[in-house]
Amino acid sequence: MSSKKSKKTNPYIYYCLEKQQICPELKGKSLPELVAICGSEWSSMGPDARRPYIESARDLNAGRIEPTFCSSKSIADSPVSDLAGKFDSMGRSYLAIHNKAVQDKSTF
Repeated sequence: MSSKKSKKTNPYIYYCLEKQQICPELKGKSLPELVAICGSEWSSMGPDARRPYIESARDLNAGRIEPTFCSSKSIADSPVSDLAGKFDSMGRSYLAIHNKAVQDKSTF
């Protein structure tokens, strides 16, 4: 009987996907294109900046799909640091949702 290993997603991939949802110029780019575009920024990030993506990858790879938050506020009112690297069950970045909510608030 063979044991099939499940494929684990790298934290860097979550970072690339979040950047794609935040930056309009990255929409429609393939994953290999995103990896090439985001590489230098990821490389220059320190451990604290990478931590949310590492934690999300660990949780999602372990089958935990609901992220944990420090803030009990709405997404629009939560601090950016609490949203980075976290995704809803549909794969939408909470940071991208936050940015859109803030933008929508400022247009009214």
